[in-house]
Amino acid sequence: MRVFFGLILLTISFTTFAQSYDIMIGEIRSDTTNIIERFKYIEHVPANDTLCTSGIRKAERQAKDTLCFVIWTVWRPLRYENELKEVVKRYGLKLDYEFGDDFVFQNQTQGCYKDYMDKKLTERFGKNFKITQHVKADSLFLINHLNDTICSWDCDKEPKFASKRIGPDGIDVEVKLPVKEQRNEWTSNGRKLFAVYRPFMDIQFTVDKQGNVATFEQLYFNSQRDENIVFKDQLWMLAKKEIETKYSKWTPATIRGVNVNSSHVIRVQFKTTR
Repeated sequence: MRVFFGLILLTISFTTFAQSYDIMIGEIRSDTTNIIERFKYIEHVPANDTLCTSGIRKAERQAKDTLCFVIWTVWRPLRYENELKEVVKRYGLKLDYEFGDDFVFQNQTQGCYKDYMDKKLTERFGKNFKITQHVKADSLFLINHLNDTICSWDCDKEPKFASKRIGPDGIDVEVKLPVKEQRNEWTSNGRKLFAVYRPFMDIQFTVDKQGNVATFEQLYFNSQRDENIVFKDQLWMLAKKEIETKYSKWTPATIRGVNVNSSHVIRVQFKTTR
């Protein structure tokens, strides 16, 4: 049954991938965008592109031992990293990362370690080899974790509150407690300006496959002012009650178009009822 399920997932069209499999598609684009130009570049690297030359030399040394299936990333590993390690191991390959930077120096090219390895893999296994391994590994991830709770960041579509959009500032809760705001004032170009900061909590909870919330955890509390610390436990209970009563039904997170259990974090900001 597991093999049959995996085969079904592998036969879905690339168009469907682009609509439903956001994370995996990002990796596939990294492996395929401008690939011909990138392969040509590493064959004739300008002398002043020392970053690229260094990456190629590293790849040449590594290739003498083992070819690598390289993922280029700025900050985070793949959700299906463990599955991909096992998939590429069958071909005698090792999974490796090349970490890049958002800041790029002039005349310096990032990703040449990966491009060198990708060229070698293409020569040995064909041009669609890496795409196929991504699909296999991501299919296995879903099979292996179908009933687990998955971080919303690792889902293709994060859970969404059914009635309205919740932005990065989270939700506001009015409380009958004497919590105080922090007011900062400054002058800019002769104008007096100010900003008001309210105490807040970052709260994690689970959203199951049916969109129901449960399992609350307080991750962080910013009191803004010391006199608000005494209200922490009361604010925690009020925040939980607010989510359970007013934000109880969500659109579930999905991976590969399939509903999954996920953990999600929202910020709850508190203000005193006037």
